[in-house]
Amino acid sequence: MDLALQTQGIINYWVGAINLSRSYFRRHNPWQELVIALITTIKNGLTMNKKLKIAKYRVYNLQAQMNKMDKMINESNPYNFLSGGKLNTFN
Repeated sequence: MDLALQTQGIINYWVGAINLSRSYFRRHNPWQELVIALITTIKNGLTMNKKLKIAKYRVYNLQAQMNKMDKMINESNPYNFLSGGKLNTFN
């Protein structure tokens, strides 16, 4: 009797583990996830050049804005060393 209960318990354990793994693989299909990852990688590879161009444009735009601000700061600086001794008449 004791051996039969142990055997039944072991069988129930393995049946439950198999059902759990089947339901997990039904929700998380490894082949489907592999195909999705492959397609995403291919799509990112094909659009990489466009993304690089957009990033370069943003960098150049920010550099231009920074240079513009530096120029404005230097022009309105009363202690500008390039002014040649002129006084700032606005202060």
